[in-house]
Amino acid sequence: EFGCFTVELPMRKKTVRFRLLSSGDENLIFKKAESVMEVYNEEFSQYNTMKLKAHVVSINEKTDRSYIDRFISGFLI
Repeated sequence: EFGCFTVELPMRKKTVRFRLLSSGDENLIFKKAESVMEVYNEEFSQYNTMKLKAHVVSINEKTDRSYIDRFISGFLI
C-alpha cells in the first residue's frame, strides 16, 4: 500500500512499515553521513543507521520521526 512494505519484529513485538529509497535518497544520506563523520572526526560512518531511519515509515503505526529515530538508535547496526 502506497509503496510501503510491512514486517513483524517478533522479538520486539513491533510492526514496522518501510519504503524503498530512491537513488537520490541514498546519495543524500551518504553525503550527510560523510559530513557527520568528518565534522565529529568519527572513525565509523553513521550511514547504515541513517539509511535505516530513512527507510522506516512507522513503528506500530506511530509515524513520529523522533520515536522512530530513538527506536532505531537502540539497534546495533
